[in-house]
Amino acid sequence: SAATKKLQATVWRLEWPQEIKTLLATKVLTINDLEMAGNLLGWLVLEGMGVDIRHCHVALLNDNASAISWIVNWASHSSGPAGRLIIALALRQRVRRASPLTPAHLAGKLNVMADLASRSFGYKKEWHCDSWDSFLTLFNRLFPLPNKSSWQAFQLSSKIVTRVTAILQMKEFGMEEWKKLPKIGTSISSAGACFCNLGEL
Repeated sequence: SAATKKLQATVWRLEWPQEIKTLLATKVLTINDLEMAGNLLGWLVLEGMGVDIRHCHVALLNDNASAISWIVNWASHSSGPAGRLIIALALRQRVRRASPLTPAHLAGKLNVMADLASRSFGYKKEWHCDSWDSFLTLFNRLFPLPNKSSWQAFQLSSKIVTRVTAILQMKEFGMEEWKKLPKIGTSISSAGACFCNLGEL
């Protein structure tokens, strides 16, 4: 089961393109929409790492109650892109023959790892990282792993990012394009990257 599957300790981050930032600033998009997009991207990272998730239960921790509710109910009452993001996520789970996703709410004050990753592009000066090397150095320092092991990073491909941002921009949506994906991304290892049981982190 996924609870005992060893996974490489991995962190990912993405700076939203300017057009997405503008849609958020003008309230065309909500923070809930971006959180749901983050859930989809997180799932894709797991796929991109090559993890065998057939018939496995995968837990998703998130501090956004709306995004969690949407996944629990597999539906969104929003007229925005959330419904399409949910469909894309459901399709990927079906393609990979995974067991239903298990979402759970994580209090914001406990969500520091995700906060750092999402705000490492200049939101907080002390967290600003202009390269993957500097980001991994900071992440390893603030969230050290057992046995002096190190985190690895996962960089999403531009094609995958474009597919997700296209949903956020409410462009034409085709289910077939989500059944077969281009390369999802690339793992970036640092010395000492390790495999851990999920319960160890």
